[in-house]
Amino acid sequence: AVAAVGLRSASEHCRPAAAWMPPKAVSRSDKSKKVAPAPDEPQPPQPPPSHCTELTFNFSLERAPPPPPPPPPVEDAQQTEVDEPALTVDDTFFMLRIGEADQAQVFELAHPDSGDAVTSCTARLSVSEPMVRWLAEKRQGLVTMSLCRRLDEGAEPEVVFNLPLDIAPLLFGWPRVDASFSAQAREKSAALPGEALPLLSAMSVSLASSLPFLPEDLALSLNPTAVTVLHADGMPATYSGTPFKAPYTELAERCAPVHVVWRLLGQQGATAPRSHAEEIVWRNERKIFLAGDIGMDEMRRRLREEGITLEVRDRDPKPELPETAPIQEGEEGAMAEVAQSAAAGQGSAPNASPPAPRHPPFGVSRYRLGEMVGRQSTDRPTYAPDGIRSAPTRRLTLCLDVQPCERPRTRPEPEEEGIEYFAGQYVESCCQVTVQIEMAAELPPESDETLGAQAGSRLARIITLIGYKDTHVLKVVLNTVDEVNSACGLTSAANWENYKDSGKDDLDMVSGVQLIDGPTRLFVLEGHAPTFGDDGRPLNAMARLSLLLARTEPNSKTAFTLMDRRMIFTRRCY
Repeated sequence: AVAAVGLRSASEHCRPAAAWMPPKAVSRSDKSKKVAPAPDEPQPPQPPPSHCTELTFNFSLERAPPPPPPPPPVEDAQQTEVDEPALTVDDTFFMLRIGEADQAQVFELAHPDSGDAVTSCTARLSVSEPMVRWLAEKRQGLVTMSLCRRLDEGAEPEVVFNLPLDIAPLLFGWPRVDASFSAQAREKSAALPGEALPLLSAMSVSLASSLPFLPEDLALSLNPTAVTVLHADGMPATYSGTPFKAPYTELAERCAPVHVVWRLLGQQGATAPRSHAEEIVWRNERKIFLAGDIGMDEMRRRLREEGITLEVRDRDPKPELPETAPIQEGEEGAMAEVAQSAAAGQGSAPNASPPAPRHPPFGVSRYRLGEMVGRQSTDRPTYAPDGIRSAPTRRLTLCLDVQPCERPRTRPEPEEEGIEYFAGQYVESCCQVTVQIEMAAELPPESDETLGAQAGSRLARIITLIGYKDTHVLKVVLNTVDEVNSACGLTSAANWENYKDSGKDDLDMVSGVQLIDGPTRLFVLEGHAPTFGDDGRPLNAMARLSLLLARTEPNSKTAFTLMDRRMIFTRRCY
């Protein structure tokens, strides 16, 4: 009965929003004649639009071997017990439940041995925002699938065992999900629960979605994001550097197990602890969160400026357990009196806990994720007047080098001066950590309105390579930059530092960096987007530089210029 209600409610929710019409009033005298509602009559609210997809399941079951035959019965006149028949998977079915308890969608699915109990192996699922939030945040992509048996017709099904099914790949655009279970957990198969072992030795489930699981607008507004820490290689083998202990022995004796802490888009996660070793592998270390809750603009900014940070915690001290001295004779009463007085508020034991020490050393990796943000179209050939679209990536697997963390610069407290501080040799050991990042939707590029109307938020860059022999061009570029920055009063280092700390970018100044090798100089210049008057006269610094560095011949290995007036940036890098 519960399954039937679930199927009916799922089909009703899956009705397209455009096909739904408010009910019309019907006359009591002639019910076949329909009367339109009065103009001033309030209309019932339309249900929120929902997205429907059809999930097709395919099951493969491997039955458990039959138990050994029982010994021959002993002839006894008083023996009247009858052996119960062995349970099998015949006439059973799988029940899938998705959603909160009060809004759950329940489906009955047939497997090859279901017989006439259930004949359908498809589920028509209604996808809404509450369901996606429940699936991503509360369940981390896991749903419950139960093997059920209906003893009597019309009665509620009896649950034989439950299986966790990971459908998180559907959130990220994968059209198919495969899962396998076996009697013993293996590398790519989970373990069957104990209730399933008398029935099955192995089974596999595959489901395919007819449409994208998330509609485009819901995927862009919520944008589920998954971070998975895979493994760490080249872990440092020593703690204090003593040569008298085997590798990783001193670390195991003095430090807690290894774990990795990551931070991305205001979220934080940590892996399960693992023993010290040269290579550490984590399985099922995935965390899903809804990145779209912070807003599209904030997501772009954090991906560009902050990125992802990973901390390899392999040198945290072991938690010290308090040493309890044996209680001498006659001390029980005194200790009980002290505890009783402290509980009653009559006295308090002296607080002997030391202040929190400085954080222990650890390894850190940082990576900015600007490549996950969409880029504006710049090339506009005749066959693409709006530009050639450059699709950003939404799946990244990063293998990042690990470096020692910065040592605290504050002077330690007197009681902390003697604390040992052994930074790990992460660079010498070629330590690396591998992490996978996946988003449900591509981040579109900023529009002109998003970039802002102020010139301070619309920046342009020019990259030019000048040979040492081309003194004329070098002097013209440097004189233009000096003239512009002098007019802003930013020729001194103190004024520049004050302007940078203010967080404003309202002055027409040019910043950048210069790289020098034997025959050439490479300049990267930044400034406000070039603007020109109606007569084509340059109105700011970057407009003047773009005219001075306009190419008159093709780029070569000894001299080139890269610039595009339509390419806009939102912040300075140099």
